Amino acid sequence: MKKRTADNVHKAYVEEAMDHGIWERSTTYQICTVCGYVADGGAPDSCPVCGADRPRFQGVD
Repeated sequence: MKKRTADNVHKAYVEEAMDHGIWERSTTYQICTVCGYVADGGAPDSCPVCGADRPRFQGVD
């Protein structure tokens, strides 16, 4: 199984955006201040990459 890293997750977001026109919609992103993982929408309970808790995420429009 391939290890999940912030770069791999970002790559997946870009590929999805190119396939589905995601750039045209409005959303809030939550960025993990520990590793840089970007969550689309609400912050997860913990970061899937580094395990940081929800309070470590910062919202960005």
